[in-house]
Amino acid sequence: MSIDKRKKYQCVDCDEKFEYGNFEGCSKNAGGEHVVARKTYYSKFLSYNHEWKMDRTTVDAQNNKKTIPGKRAQFQKGKFYTTDPEAQAFLDEETERGVLITEKRYLELFTPQKVQKERLERKVEESKGQVTELEARVAELEAEKASGGKKGSRRKSA
Repeated sequence: MSIDKRKKYQCVDCDEKFEYGNFEGCSKNAGGEHVVARKTYYSKFLSYNHEWKMDRTTVDAQNNKKTIPGKRAQFQKGKFYTTDPEAQAFLDEETERGVLITEKRYLELFTPQKVQKERLERKVEESKGQVTELEARVAELEAEKASGGKKGSRRKSA
């Protein structure tokens, strides 16, 4: 898989819609970079650094060196949050490739067994309640059908 460069993004600061690669040009952000809605990514490692753009050093005409920082995601407690559209494009691809994991898998890995068991027990109890309600409704409908299809009505004799 590769990054979908046709995907449209929407800046939460200036409300402009833009395509992959056009990450700059925000009229409301002092840095000029577009900002999108925050998204959370998950790692199977509690502490994990994922770099996708290396630092680079440039030299201008006067031989002055300038280092342009790379892009990296520093996962803490297995999570990384970002509003950077370029980061989201890359991390979405990494999730699709299986390098990163889904929220569901994250919860399976890092939620204590006791808590998972309690959640499942609550779901079972909720399901039992729903089954009881449905059984009562079925009995009600069967009684209605047996009485000639008129709910709560008595037949008049001719």
